[in-house]
Amino acid sequence: MNSNIDPNSQPYSKFGFSLGRWQGENTLVIETSRIDYNRMDLSGIGQSREIKVVEKYLLSEEEGRLDYEVITTDPEMLTEPYVRRGVWMDLGETFDEFDCTPK
Repeated sequence: MNSNIDPNSQPYSKFGFSLGRWQGENTLVIETSRIDYNRMDLSGIGQSREIKVVEKYLLSEEEGRLDYEVITTDPEMLTEPYVRRGVWMDLGETFDEFDCTPK
């Protein structure tokens, strides 16, 4: 979650390079770029190296629901952003903290 890293200094890879940051207290935003893969999904929709994916995860005030939004942009392959939204319901599961700091 170190936002001081310049994504353009990172190599392209199949899964790209992701940076995360908190937006407010309950929203985690993850931005992924530098993706080097020839298709967006299993149906064969193509993608270019210009693709960018922004994921937003919002924990509800009562902490009983996790909403998400994924926005995909690719100026070479898409005429407009592709947006997916959804809800994960907490069915008695707990979300543990995870330290993703590289060692």
